[in-house]
Amino acid sequence: MVLGAIHTCPGATLLDLVGMTGLDKKTVFTSIRTATVQMGVHIKQEGPRYEISDWGRLLTPEGAVDALNGSLVGSFTQDGVVIKDPLPPRKKEEEIKVARRSTTRVPK
Repeated sequence: MVLGAIHTCPGATLLDLVGMTGLDKKTVFTSIRTATVQMGVHIKQEGPRYEISDWGRLLTPEGAVDALNGSLVGSFTQDGVVIKDPLPPRKKEEEIKVARRSTTRVPK
């Protein structure tokens, strides 16, 4: 989900990613570190801005965008038991609220 947000909005900041995904800052940061360390994704950081420079061999931009859009959410089977995904896709109203919150800046 985080990688999909970085891919669709190159140069996004941590707060932009929080607004796009609905995740907290620590989870977004941990997801970025996990992608680089465990999945081989190269994420370039210039100041506060993130951009994917290489996807590596395991992940694709299309799959990351599908995760961001909720296309991969549903049921899955574990040990023969069907389990509902704990993260259902957001409703459009929630997406609008998140988008408004992420674009609102407090004047200095």
